[in-house]
Amino acid sequence: MKCILSLILLESSVFLPAPQNITIESRNFVNVLRWSPVKGVNGTVSYHVEQRVVSSEHWEEVNCTNISKPECNFDHGMEVSRNLLRVRAEQGGLKSNWSQVGPFQAKTDTILGPPWEINVTSEANTLTLSFRSPLEHTKYDSDLVYIIHQWDESLSGNISSETKNTAKKFKNLKEATQYCFQVQAMFENIKGEISGPHCNKTTTTERTRNIYIAAIFGVLMFTILATFLCLCVIRKYKSTIKYFWQPRLRIPSHYEEDLQNAQVVAEYTFWNCAEEHWDIVSVISNTSQNQTLRDSFASGNQVDVSNLNEHR
Repeated sequence: MKCILSLILLESSVFLPAPQNITIESRNFVNVLRWSPVKGVNGTVSYHVEQRVVSSEHWEEVNCTNISKPECNFDHGMEVSRNLLRVRAEQGGLKSNWSQVGPFQAKTDTILGPPWEINVTSEANTLTLSFRSPLEHTKYDSDLVYIIHQWDESLSGNISSETKNTAKKFKNLKEATQYCFQVQAMFENIKGEISGPHCNKTTTTERTRNIYIAAIFGVLMFTILATFLCLCVIRKYKSTIKYFWQPRLRIPSHYEEDLQNAQVVAEYTFWNCAEEHWDIVSVISNTSQNQTLRDSFASGNQVDVSNLNEHR
């Protein structure tokens, strides 16, 4: 009897601590209840999770009973009602106290992630934006509205538009201009996370390309025609162009005054010729004068031309 009483007292003194740090994470209507692991007496500890509506006193099990991992995924009609959740640790016949969290309502408390697989394709002056829903394969996918933020490289602000489709075309954009897009999902009053920017550049339309080709061809033909006309004008008015192109030569004024004096010109010419050294000088005159001039030039002496003229 004494041994049995001691065993009962020993068992009653052993207990499991309740789970701590309970949180609810809900993203894209995927709800996860998490808590810190509980250290058991011997062996592995299991957990038991229950839920109830705030307006009710009845607790019911969710799909998380006798689990060993300290987390529970639950999605049992909690979108429209506010619910409480509780969890306890169990090990054999030992059970901890309940740890409670809430209230929680997925329809208002979930976090919407950004759309994914965003692509921007270019075709002339049209860009096509396509993406995938963050609530793909859920019953709420068709209820989403998407906010598209659009801007181009020349604008400081952006333009926002809404659509229910996961693909949208943007037509009549500026050609050869880069445009960027960010997408954000919205479910009723919940605005989701905004995606990163995705950009692409528009190209030129066929009409613009034809205009460019015509302009280049026109400039080329004009250049050829203008060159041909210039060559014709130069050939026809060659002398006139040469006359105006070359500057007129003018003799300096002090040389022009000297050239107008005939005596100075004659003396200057003579003395220039006289300073040159000649081996033989022939003068058609009488014999004596010729001999005198020849002897004088040979000896390098100057001859008085005026005296010679007097002897003639």
